[in-house]
Amino acid sequence: MPAAIALGTSTFTMSAMPGTPIVVGVNLLMSLFVLSRLDSSFLADQVWGSTSLSAVGGVWSVVTALATAIVTLIAVNYRRLPALRASVDAGANASALPVLSVASLVGFGSVVAALPAFATVRDWVLSIDGGPLVSLAVATNVLASLTGSASGGDDDRARCAR
Repeated sequence: MPAAIALGTSTFTMSAMPGTPIVVGVNLLMSLFVLSRLDSSFLADQVWGSTSLSAVGGVWSVVTALATAIVTLIAVNYRRLPALRASVDAGANASALPVLSVASLVGFGSVVAALPAFATVRDWVLSIDGGPLVSLAVATNVLASLTGSASGGDDDRARCAR
């Protein structure tokens, strides 16, 4: 029941936010019209990581869409934000700890997942009988407890689900 409430709350919040149509619209425009017309042949060079625009286009579409939504919301609500700089400073300061905590947990989990002992535990967990649902539930909980987060050993759990 708590999961259903949390899912419903986040869905309502996402739908009710005034920036959502802006994010979706700009993301669509960036993906279909702007990025497809750019000359991105330089991305194939080694200095740029030998990548392509199709590999990184989604990231740039989302970043541009979010930045556009932020600027639009500030422009629309400028009179309601008397201390804009103080609000942005407070938000940036409040976000630093969660961002660094998540980054350190994912990094720690990735290091643990790279250890040979982790592969042994993973193989043992996957050999548990009871069907794929039981195996995946046990694997997710055991591997998340070993890596310190639910995202540290993500690649291994993705392989488990196949």
